[in-house]
Amino acid sequence: RMDLFHSHQSRFVTWVDKMRSNIDQKESRVSDLIFIFDNHYRMEIEQKQKDMDNLIKLKDQITEEKFSDSDEINKKTEDASKQYKDLKNHFDKKLAKLHQILYAQLKLETELQELKHWLSEFEKRINEPLKFECVSSEHKKESETKIIDIELQLKQHSEKISAILNHGEMLLSDQDSPCNISQDIINIKDDLDRIESKWKGLVSLVTEKKHTHTKTWNQVQQY
Repeated sequence: RMDLFHSHQSRFVTWVDKMRSNIDQKESRVSDLIFIFDNHYRMEIEQKQKDMDNLIKLKDQITEEKFSDSDEINKKTEDASKQYKDLKNHFDKKLAKLHQILYAQLKLETELQELKHWLSEFEKRINEPLKFECVSSEHKKESETKIIDIELQLKQHSEKISAILNHGEMLLSDQDSPCNISQDIINIKDDLDRIESKWKGLVSLVTEKKHTHTKTWNQVQQY
């Protein structure tokens, strides 16, 4: 009976270590990990409750028979029970974190798509050529108003873009996030890099457009 207990206990704690390692692996997409947690790990962990119960029964039988090393048996059973409880808590926390990451990832992907569309439309507006049909003060004021409006939109979106970029960096640096070779993560990284580059380019473009407007207006006045 003692040999049977030690054999069961050894296999059980070995399984706990292996399952904890499986739970901590990151070599998949977030959505895939959640599927594995819900449809594989959860069932396996729940089924192991029977093994834990059997281990306790063996411990009780050994204790009743008053073997000399029953204290060791009690301690090993308590350790196995604690490891099992800790594993279940770790599973619940990890799964909750994965759902949190998935929500943040989907939200970020939506924000990035919307931002890319806005940047594209905004770039078209910036690239619209300046037209000086006359040299009246009204026409000058009208063209200046357009540039001021562009600058205002740039300023209004600056905080939003900064927040989205920071959100992306936080998501990518989260220790619980899947590995960086996940296609979802690669796509997010690429989008963040492109948006940051595009944004800096548009800021420079607006500054250049404002300078060009002033220079062109001064030249037009000379004729």
